[in-house]
Amino acid sequence: MGQPFTRWSIRKLAAYLRRRNANARHPEVLAAQRKERARIRSGKGIRWGGRARSLVA
Repeated sequence: MGQPFTRWSIRKLAAYLRRRNANARHPEVLAAQRKERARIRSGKGIRWGGRARSLVA
């Protein structure tokens, strides 16, 4: 089994979670970013020998 939690590790974890929660982004913003990344990824296939956009659409 792993090491037991120490006061130091609990304090560090709590500080990390406080920081993460304070800087959390809105779920709709995250979803929009995911969609944009997926759109960019799907377009990259054209550059590497994928089908042309006119054939796909």
